[in-house]
Amino acid sequence: MIFADFQHLSQFDIMQFGILGVHHLCFGDNKIKTEVCRLGGVKYLVDLLDHRVLEVQKNACGALRNLVFGKSTDENKIAMKNVGGIAALLRLLRKSIDAEVRELVTGVLWNLSSCDAVKMTIIRDALGTLTNSVIVPHSGWNNSSFDDDHKIKFQTSLVLRNTTGCLRNLSSAGEEARKQMRSCEGLVDSLLYVIHTCVNTSDYDSKTVENCVCTLRNLSYRLELEVPQARLLGISELDDFLGKESPSKDSD
Repeated sequence: MIFADFQHLSQFDIMQFGILGVHHLCFGDNKIKTEVCRLGGVKYLVDLLDHRVLEVQKNACGALRNLVFGKSTDENKIAMKNVGGIAALLRLLRKSIDAEVRELVTGVLWNLSSCDAVKMTIIRDALGTLTNSVIVPHSGWNNSSFDDDHKIKFQTSLVLRNTTGCLRNLSSAGEEARKQMRSCEGLVDSLLYVIHTCVNTSDYDSKTVENCVCTLRNLSYRLELEVPQARLLGISELDDFLGKESPSKDSD
């Protein structure tokens, strides 16, 4: 499309072209990701997460997911945190019922969670929402009956995969992170429920199960020192189930 063509487009259409352009240009190109951040693009995209149009929300999420993907994009991740990106993602996750939007939001959070400088902010601001809005309902732990239809949704849930991937990264953030995650109501129970549900199915080797096991392994690290009463409460079986020697970090 040449410049003259843009003169006939609305401001909304031009904005959409711009978002999609950033989305595609950033894919696999770290130099462009850095340049977008330098030009203030991260804040612009974060602001668009609150846009009233669904397609704008999706496109902004997709662009942000590419901008913060990879181990060499920590500056972009920190920039997103500093402009309120985590809070904006959580607002969108709470209010949106669109499956693709929720998948994209949790995908961005998974990418952000690989940065050590961002992990504790996600734990402080997002752990409760991720647990109550994704982990507990998608795992089926709080359901009185776990029917086949729900099981199919659980097995194919990219939102659950993304969120457990995020938790896996967060669980390697140190003692304070482990304490907060252990004390988050429903979190450990739901992760264990996912494993028990899949243990006798073909999904035992899925990414979601892997994320759950690694998260629980990290949360059991130094358990007897950080939570002395755990032994009295019968949690020692967790060590036998996950392995007694757990590394302090296991992030993707």
